[in-house]
Amino acid sequence: MKRKILVLFGVLLIGLVLAFFAFQAKIASAKDITLKDILFPQNRQNVVVSQIDSATSTPQTGPTATTFPEGMVNPPTQESNWVTNSPEQMEKNAAVVESVSKLIEKTAIIYATAGWVHTTTKTESPVSRSDTLPDGSPIPTAWSTDTWLLLDENGYVIRGVTIQDTGSPTTSQVTTFKDGIWTNLTLGFTTDTGNPEENKPYHPRDYVLEQALIWKDLVALEIKDTVIGKDSVTEFTIIERNLKPHEIGKPGYLVMGTVLKYYLSTETGSVTMMEQYDITPEGQHKLIQRITTIVEEKVEEPPAKVLMYLE
Repeated sequence: MKRKILVLFGVLLIGLVLAFFAFQAKIASAKDITLKDILFPQNRQNVVVSQIDSATSTPQTGPTATTFPEGMVNPPTQESNWVTNSPEQMEKNAAVVESVSKLIEKTAIIYATAGWVHTTTKTESPVSRSDTLPDGSPIPTAWSTDTWLLLDENGYVIRGVTIQDTGSPTTSQVTTFKDGIWTNLTLGFTTDTGNPEENKPYHPRDYVLEQALIWKDLVALEIKDTVIGKDSVTEFTIIERNLKPHEIGKPGYLVMGTVLKYYLSTETGSVTMMEQYDITPEGQHKLIQRITTIVEEKVEEPPAKVLMYLE
């Protein structure tokens, strides 16, 4: 029962414990090399090798063995089914990362100063990869998430509380962050491995580039300017493609890849919306989940009922 909702809220894990982007930026500064050089080196022997050094590029002629990033949780052991990037795509990826990095720097007005930050998001999941939860109950198709994060003077999280409300006590969740550890109070699992060195601080805006950094050899990155409603945004897209269809979730549900889109405000750099699509064997993009930012603000302190989770 405690594990039945993990698949539903996998998006919660995005940005919770990984701080690779900030970590690599620190290395770049210390070594007097650019972030672009670390992420997309022309000569790997001349740059710092880090944990986010991606899977080794392989030819696109068929499935081959793949080396996965060190420290990756549950790396696949089977032959790779991923399409790897050409040198031209790698060069394009590097340019996209540089543009997105500059854009999210604008969020410093909120996320690089000390104090509490409160965000509210609305999640819609029109298509599920499963029919029901393991106990037979229906899967929620929409929920709201309130997050309160206390940042230090460098913008790193000291404490945090995330409350996901599906309208049902069965599937709603509360997660806390203290001492570099995330704990899901509802499901009873934690990121604590027992090794204090692994309890690293993180910056809440880092998740935007997280997947691009980890999988830079295996994902195609795209960027373009567009408009949502009356707001000008930059659409940042991460595309992972497979060589052949594979089954996810319910029997017979086949995908050829995944598309993740971030819509960033051109004015503030903040994420106004996220979308996840499955690529069908026919080449269609099927919307799996949409997360819309409703509120993003600095506050003096969360409500008492929120702070009690940190006691």
